[in-house]
Amino acid sequence: MVWASGKALYGDRYIIEQKIDKGEGSLGVTYLAQKAQNQQRVVIKTLKDEYVSNSQFAWYREKFRDEALLLSLCRHPNIVQIENYFTEDELPCIVMEYVAGEDLWNLVTNRGILSEAEAVNYIRKIGEALTVVHDKGLLHRDIKPSNIMLRDDREAVLIDFGLARGFIPDRSQQVTIGVTHGFAPPEQYVDFGRFSESTDVYALAATLYYLLTKVPPTAAFLRALNHPLKPMFQINSKISDAVHEAVMQGMAMDAIERPQSVQKWLAMLPAADPNFQKKSRSTAARTISHSLYLAKSSHPCTAHSNITAADKLDFSKGNRLPQTRQAVGCRKMEKSRCRNIVQNAGGSGETRGRLADIRRYERISLRRLANDRSALGTIFSGSFRL
Repeated sequence: MVWASGKALYGDRYIIEQKIDKGEGSLGVTYLAQKAQNQQRVVIKTLKDEYVSNSQFAWYREKFRDEALLLSLCRHPNIVQIENYFTEDELPCIVMEYVAGEDLWNLVTNRGILSEAEAVNYIRKIGEALTVVHDKGLLHRDIKPSNIMLRDDREAVLIDFGLARGFIPDRSQQVTIGVTHGFAPPEQYVDFGRFSESTDVYALAATLYYLLTKVPPTAAFLRALNHPLKPMFQINSKISDAVHEAVMQGMAMDAIERPQSVQKWLAMLPAADPNFQKKSRSTAARTISHSLYLAKSSHPCTAHSNITAADKLDFSKGNRLPQTRQAVGCRKMEKSRCRNIVQNAGGSGETRGRLADIRRYERISLRRLANDRSALGTIFSGSFRL
């Protein structure tokens, strides 16, 4: 049963305005509402109707209540804040702050590729928020452009903790599968394995990839099947080497090869522009803000994909090949640039040394590529061209 406009909840404390289509997730449905006392807008999230009649309703209600608890533990200016929790007709309800702005997916859709300074600023803010989440022993597991909102002052806010789960470093554990293709790392495609902060690092790096290219990253399961991630500088030549390296390393298919904490990954990015927030607030004053949840978009990141047993691939065997091929391609491009510098301008000793290093790394990568091709040739029995 969908709550109609004007319905009063929790002893007439909240009045429903309308259902928010974009706010619908795997478990919950979201409504825009007002506080009866002061007409302040809030967002109220509750369980979908399909779970009310489910024989496991009590379990789903407890899981939903856990989300409220997790969110209440994570207090940070760049995390959406929970204001209240109550039960209405046996339905659990989370009351959250209403963020009057647009998400980063719509921002890029409407404006195009962001400047590196702006994109890095948003990512740094969300990264700082994630450190609080991780310090509580939690993983967000659903970081993507559509889950990062911008307030009117252009401050980035992380929303939707519906997939958040606790994790224990260096220990295998079972979790529910929930992915957004392009932003979820390979380990999220299976329901049992080892999870760490590097799981969220992958998604944060993938989000930065999108902000600077306007192209969703290649899905992890496709990367494991010989569809490499396109280097960012092939799409946007203005990207700095530091940002390119940070994104590519953050999106390594093997979790061990990623930075093992958000802080370590953020340290790879250029320093934030201290004047950015001042500039962005000036821009925001001239911009008509879009509503957080009312903006409708057709992008593929608005819902989680359900993964069947047939989709659960053996990433431990298959995930390294595209990464190796990508490394070879990147080394070749970098070698070409350095060689041009040396040939055209003589080059510095540092450039010549770098060129020698690249040649050595390229030989190592090519040997690794040949070995991986040979091993994977039997895994997929010729079904995919390697």
